[in-house]
Amino acid sequence: MAVHASHSILLVDDDPEILEMTEALFSLEGYAVTTAQNGLVALGKLDGGLRPCVVLLDLMMPQMNGYQFMEELRARELVDEVPVLVFTAAAVRTPPTGALMVLEKPLDVEGLVKTVASVCEKG
Repeated sequence: MAVHASHSILLVDDDPEILEMTEALFSLEGYAVTTAQNGLVALGKLDGGLRPCVVLLDLMMPQMNGYQFMEELRARELVDEVPVLVFTAAAVRTPPTGALMVLEKPLDVEGLVKTVASVCEKG
């Protein structure tokens, strides 16, 4: 059974410092935060029923990168259920198919919080 949460976030990044800082930020903002070190771990959480209001996805990760994650999300027909915001240090302007937008690292914290709030309110 899927657990839909209007104020939950799935953070997917292989950088422990980014995970820790972003998790702390959104926890202070009142979100329930789940973390995953790569796309494979994140898919396992979604396959287990997690349905966050948004996924914050890094593109460059070991085991399963953000592009592969998005392919799997589409294959599982979860793209419409799980909004994805890509955040990356790579020079990427166009988000992978199914993702809402690309946010550049280093992240604009205030802009990130507003964007997440906007996406979660729509859900």
